Amino acid sequence: MSRSMSTSSSDSSHDSESPRKREASGIDDAMELDEPPVPEVHVMPCEHLKALETSPNILLNYQKALKWSGAGAYGRGLRRRKMQAPSCGTCETPLRRPALCLDCRFIGCWSKRHIQAHLNQHNHSLCADMLSGAIFCRPCDDFRPSYFQDLQSLGPSVPKVKETKSKRQEFHPWRPSEMENLELKKTALIPCDVRRGFLNLGSTCYMSVLCGRTYCMCCELDQMFSSVFTPSIASPDLPTAAAFGPLSLLRTTWESTTDIAGYAQQDAHEFFIAVLNQLHSCSVGSSNGAACTCVVHQVFAGQLQSEVKCGKCGHVNPTTDPMLDISLELKDIQNGQKTTLASCLRRFTEQEKLPPKAYVCSNCQNSTSEATKQLSIKKLPPVLCIQLKRFEHKSSATKIDIPVQFPGILNMSPYTTATIGMQRDEIRSRLDSTAISEYELFAVINHEGQLNTGHYTNFAKSQSEWYRFDDEKVTHATLRECLNSVPYMCFYVKRQLEYGITPAPSTALIPVPIPLPLAPSRMEPATAGGSTVTPLPVPVAPIPAPTDSQHFGEQPMPPFTCQILVEGIKERVESIISHGDRVFLGTNTGNLLIYSLDKAQDGSFHATLEEVKGGLTRRSIEQLGFIKDTYTLISLYDGAVNLHPLPALTPTQTLLETRGALCFALDTSVIYTNEDGTTTTVKDPTLKQVPAVVTLLAVGCKRRIVIYSWKDGEIQNPPQEVNLPHSPRAIAFPTSKVVAMAYTQTDHALLYLDTRSVAEVVLPNTLHPSSSTGLTGAMGMGMNAISGFGLGGYMTLGLGAKSKPSIIKTAEGEFVIPKETSTVFLGADGKPSRKLAIEWPATPEETALAKPYLLSILPGTATQTGGVPNQTPNPVLQARSSLTLSVAQTISYPFGVLRPSRAVPPPQYSLRLLSPSSTSTAPLFLISAPNDRTNLATEGSTLWMFNIQPWSTQIDELVADCKYSDAFALLESLEDGILPDKIKRRAHIQALHGVALIAQKHFEAAFEIFLNLDLNPAKIIAMYPVEISGRLSKPESSWIELFGEKSQNNSGTSPLLEDTEPGAGSANVAVVGEESGAPEGVTPEPSGPKLNSKSKEYRDAVDRLLEYLTQRRQKIKLALSAINIMSSDAAKTTRLSEASVDEIMILPDAPPTALTPEQLFKFAQIVDTALFKSYLAVKPGLIGPLCRLDNWCEVSEVQNELRARGKFTELKFLYQGKRMHSEALALLKDLGEKETDLDEQLDPTVAYLQNLGSEYLPIIFEGAEWVLKRDKNKGFHIFTSEEHVLPKNEVADFLQKIDPMVSIRFLEFLIDEKKETDSSFHDRLGDLYLRTALSGDLPSDAKTTANNKFISFLVTSKYYHPDHLLASLPHDDMLEARAILLGRLGDHKAALSIYVYDLQNFVKAEEYCKQLHFTNPNEQGVYMMLLRLYLLPEDPKRSRSSQNQYLQPALDLISKHSPRLDAVETLQLLPPLVTASSVQEYLCEALRTPRIHVRFERELWKARSEQVSQILMTYESKRVKIADSRLCPQCHKRLDRAAIAVHAPRGEVTHYHCREAFSAKLKGKERILQPTVL
Repeated sequence: MSRSMSTSSSDSSHDSESPRKREASGIDDAMELDEPPVPEVHVMPCEHLKALETSPNILLNYQKALKWSGAGAYGRGLRRRKMQAPSCGTCETPLRRPALCLDCRFIGCWSKRHIQAHLNQHNHSLCADMLSGAIFCRPCDDFRPSYFQDLQSLGPSVPKVKETKSKRQEFHPWRPSEMENLELKKTALIPCDVRRGFLNLGSTCYMSVLCGRTYCMCCELDQMFSSVFTPSIASPDLPTAAAFGPLSLLRTTWESTTDIAGYAQQDAHEFFIAVLNQLHSCSVGSSNGAACTCVVHQVFAGQLQSEVKCGKCGHVNPTTDPMLDISLELKDIQNGQKTTLASCLRRFTEQEKLPPKAYVCSNCQNSTSEATKQLSIKKLPPVLCIQLKRFEHKSSATKIDIPVQFPGILNMSPYTTATIGMQRDEIRSRLDSTAISEYELFAVINHEGQLNTGHYTNFAKSQSEWYRFDDEKVTHATLRECLNSVPYMCFYVKRQLEYGITPAPSTALIPVPIPLPLAPSRMEPATAGGSTVTPLPVPVAPIPAPTDSQHFGEQPMPPFTCQILVEGIKERVESIISHGDRVFLGTNTGNLLIYSLDKAQDGSFHATLEEVKGGLTRRSIEQLGFIKDTYTLISLYDGAVNLHPLPALTPTQTLLETRGALCFALDTSVIYTNEDGTTTTVKDPTLKQVPAVVTLLAVGCKRRIVIYSWKDGEIQNPPQEVNLPHSPRAIAFPTSKVVAMAYTQTDHALLYLDTRSVAEVVLPNTLHPSSSTGLTGAMGMGMNAISGFGLGGYMTLGLGAKSKPSIIKTAEGEFVIPKETSTVFLGADGKPSRKLAIEWPATPEETALAKPYLLSILPGTATQTGGVPNQTPNPVLQARSSLTLSVAQTISYPFGVLRPSRAVPPPQYSLRLLSPSSTSTAPLFLISAPNDRTNLATEGSTLWMFNIQPWSTQIDELVADCKYSDAFALLESLEDGILPDKIKRRAHIQALHGVALIAQKHFEAAFEIFLNLDLNPAKIIAMYPVEISGRLSKPESSWIELFGEKSQNNSGTSPLLEDTEPGAGSANVAVVGEESGAPEGVTPEPSGPKLNSKSKEYRDAVDRLLEYLTQRRQKIKLALSAINIMSSDAAKTTRLSEASVDEIMILPDAPPTALTPEQLFKFAQIVDTALFKSYLAVKPGLIGPLCRLDNWCEVSEVQNELRARGKFTELKFLYQGKRMHSEALALLKDLGEKETDLDEQLDPTVAYLQNLGSEYLPIIFEGAEWVLKRDKNKGFHIFTSEEHVLPKNEVADFLQKIDPMVSIRFLEFLIDEKKETDSSFHDRLGDLYLRTALSGDLPSDAKTTANNKFISFLVTSKYYHPDHLLASLPHDDMLEARAILLGRLGDHKAALSIYVYDLQNFVKAEEYCKQLHFTNPNEQGVYMMLLRLYLLPEDPKRSRSSQNQYLQPALDLISKHSPRLDAVETLQLLPPLVTASSVQEYLCEALRTPRIHVRFERELWKARSEQVSQILMTYESKRVKIADSRLCPQCHKRLDRAAIAVHAPRGEVTHYHCREAFSAKLKGKERILQPTVL
């Protein structure tokens, strides 16, 4: 059934290909077409396969098929024959997967079923798949596996492999017998793994080097691992483990990635990416998003961040992309030039300038040519793959053969986004805890040869052993051979993931302290369970270091937990250093003890002695150090400094310049190189800088100091040497440019590396100890005392004499010098950096730093309890915070359960303190040893490890005890990556510290904190009295509950008063360099009575609140403006009074831009309401400006207070700002009615209404009605304001209802002032004029005035409809108006008839004609029309009676406007009795003709033309012609193109320079020719 289904599927897929397409595809395509799906092979027995046993011919054919392909166990170890691919015997198609008939050796294809047809036609039963060795049985119609088990009995050369139904070999646990156990005891253990090479299947070395690291793809994983790690059965021909041929893996790769299919040369990196893609696509949990959980992304995936910075505005646009590997460029490096992997990574992450116009800034929208781009690694993967781009494709493909030095341990911290974005101090501090960023090399791929004829090999690490894989050849190698090879791809794995001695940023890795009983003063016999067996230590669970509260006061939170790490150390430990999960101990006998640390599930650490490195020296190893860049251990013995490369510690390199060495110190910093070559330690984002990690080694020798430097892991030669007046006994680096040295306990100096000058350090002359000598501890120095710590020197304290001087670096630019009972903080300039110093109860025997704590060993009898000396014989370890100088922990020895001592009496112990390792988060180590030599030889020394408590636990405890200053100082000393919620914690602690300052009445300092935080303002307002906070008010005991902390008020005083600043009166603190008085900035502890509203403190508190609320409201206003919400929209939102107090208090502590609109509304209402109440409380005179501003104040909470105080103007502005106009107008009306003066009554209302827009028209009408009733003139001004334009029609309707005269005035204002052209308003005004003129209620004077206005309106206005007004006119009245309207309608004759006959007003008739002619000059007949009306009246009665009446106006018209009258018609219209003298002027004008003027002008032009022609002829007669052959009559040379002169009167032409001579010559001839006068 399965066979038929597989065959039908294969046939259908191949039959869909057209024959034309198959023919055109060529040989490779035909070979590809002939590959059917992988046959499903069954292991069921088949009787037809017995032919292999009975027929030698069939067996021989099958063996030849296996030899051709190299398949199966028979062909294992043989290379496939490089011959032409066989062709199908029927269609002659070249085949990639040929099928061989085992009876007759016929070769056919699967795609066209030619092999099946052959078997059926010739009745043959078996055929073999020559590629896989599977046998197809025709009678069974199914595939059978390669018949190795049957061939085993037929030939010794065929190995036997057991076939099972599953792909994976079945697991059977091996249980050795008694005899086998005896034999096993005689043998040595060997690694349980199989290292087998891979057959080269034809240019497949690119796959062999990757599969050599046991990488696989999902479906091939079980099969390939089972095959590779299953020991092969040896045979005479194959005496060792045979190489593996990954045929199935190769086939799967070719099918899924066609780009690398075939036998051509391929790239190993491309194959690596292809395999990862295939793994991702078929893995469980794979997705295309960023949260893919497949095995590929969990192992190889990281994040690459690209930041593009605009050169104009400085805006940075970050983009995060996923990465599976890092490709580094080599093309800019010259061939033969050595380079390092660190320098390639540095070039990869350095800034580069973008081409012009390649980037458009999203902030300033400018295309700048100054944009820069920088890459960095945002997230490091567990396994890091680095490819070096050795193949360059230009005009021709070439290979870059540049040797690249790469380390065995790679620190990727300098190339991460977090490190690149940090400032210098932060980078130095981060480098100190970068074990989480360290990678260890485990595989390298090499390419030998050229681009097209090369070969891949690789080195790989297996169980601490290195091997070299060259196809099937596997040879043992060393790490040095691997590092000396030329890499193409490097594979690194993280040394620490989420476990190890060095804590990762997650605080869950640090053991939590468990309270234990106090340590007894005398050692009790310990149980057997607490003992250890030497030399191998037994791990002990971590014990919280007990605090002797009986002696030293209660310490609720010890920062350190301790445990016994190693017991019974017989040698004296002189030095120690730890790095990662290794601890190195240097002894007095010259041995180096190397322990490995493992963390158990219960939080304890197990120390295992891995190696004892002897033979280094016969003397003691005085000091140990570690260089992270080169992964090198440093030791000081035999008076010289030695370098030991890890992990082998060989070969040892002795620094010859350090002969006579006494001590050394290390410093690591980041140096930035600018484009001009200058260097700086400060990162400037505006410049293109190249960072480099520089490590300095300062070695103090006899009367000199030697400085070595490494840059990015490469040593810089030669070392610097500076002579000194004394020999330095202790060294530290306050900064990378300054070296602090201690000659003795009292003599110190500073060495400045830039100038190589030495300056002495003078300690302060006077130290004033505090009045208290107990060990209760002072509080912190303030939040900003220390901002961070650098890397420091990896120095350890020698364990010799107690009087050895020491210098300890505590922070960048700061170090401490222990001097007797004091520890002074000094800066890089040698001066005290703090006003306070640590005052110990006794002189410390030794002091070390475990950041941020200074730990000292004090004598056991130095402690006091109430003035009574403590009789504890053993020493005491006290921890003081270097940030706040307070006592963090005091513990007495023993710290835990020791192995029982047999000494009687119990021995006394001495402690020797060893400074922590190279990482700031590493533990502190302490050696305890019996003072008695006999006990020391018997019991040995004990190594204690002190682990610092989780930072989060320490901070939480300090916060719970209301020690907010200490908690903040501790938080700020931590790196950003240690606590993932550092930003949130910082804001929370600062807020609580601000609350404590409020309780202590330090209002200015408190609000300096609040202004930098985005807190819910209701929480701050709630701490004020009721007159300001209202219903939000909270008692002082509940203040910290507002910020999520539990109230602690067990005693009578407030716990907030305990968060105090240090002062001269604080315990265990000394004042540096002051003769008297307290240091600057120190304030005494305040008491906390309630504020009195009349006190100065109350006013100061409210003033600070006003400053806070003012700045807060500005931010809220900007956020509201960004979403287009104004304060006037408050009426649409939920009132603050409708929300409960709990709802207000749970509003988030977030910046305004992160709030929802509803939350912004609430914040604005809270702030502005409190602002109003605060001004009313302390500055009532300034409430007016606040009311005028846009605000979100809750009116219901302040309006009654304003009314009670008589602040009516302010209340009006408040109503106006809230758009409560009805309330404001009602207030103005009430106030106005109380006034007696009319202006004072109405002017405020008028001014208010004038400022309202058209959206408040009903409110305007309502308010204006009251004003209009009192004074129409003032009411009219409401609607003529320039502030807002009101709807004209609505206003006109409203005013007409109130008073038509006011409406007329409004319309006149629109038409005259506003130049209104809408005809509706003109018609409306005309109607009102007409109604007024016809009104019978008006007196005659008023009617006349109205009539005149109506006439004037009709004449001046052009936008009314005359027909509308004409229809409204009475027939027997207002004739002039009718005449004007008729004229507007074009009936000029009717209009003139009214002027002439009805009104008898000839002047207006003539004016009418003039106006008409002026506006329309084409109307020539209007004057003739008027003349006809004068001389030919249409009414016969009127004509007979008025001939003499209209004659004179007619004659006046003729005399004035004769040009506009037709002469002939005019003479015809004149009566016969009119004399010529009456019309003389008209006749003269009419008879005058323009023909005479035309003739005169024509004659003048003719004369002028003749004159011009004559002058032209004269000039033309005087012209001369100059040819090329014409000669000058003076010099007889050709004139050519020279300047000439023409002589009168005959026109001779000469050169210009010959003119004078020729003129003289002509004058001489004239004198000769003239007759002589006798």
